[in-house]
Amino acid sequence: AIHDSVALVDGERQLQIAPGAGQLNPCAFGTVHVNQRQARQLVVGNAGRFNFDVSWELVVPGGGIPPAAVSISPTFAVAKRGEKTTFELAYKPVREAPLPPGLTAVCTVTNGRRFELNITGEGRMPLVRFSSLEHDFGA
Repeated sequence: AIHDSVALVDGERQLQIAPGAGQLNPCAFGTVHVNQRQARQLVVGNAGRFNFDVSWELVVPGGGIPPAAVSISPTFAVAKRGEKTTFELAYKPVREAPLPPGLTAVCTVTNGRRFELNITGEGRMPLVRFSSLEHDFGA
């Protein structure tokens, strides 16, 4: 039998992800400045006696194309027995816009369970205004 577990690590916090389709496992990036990068760690644990394959994919409802601002690296790995395998979920918006509603990161364990993570976030421009666009530093 496959003894798998998936956890979302955000700094010091660790959240176990419930297996099964339709589970509400949130991953909220919140508001991220354009061209800034936020990342979360996804840790797959293997407490069994056998290695198993793990794959991740981004899914948009209705068959849409996942935004380039979100990435998972690597998308495939082998979880070795008794060890933990770490993946990185990153969000780097390049324009002001929210992520598509229903964006999901799906983890599939070969011959095992499926884990789904609902991703939300919004890219925003920083609230910086320059009073002058030029300055002479006395060159």
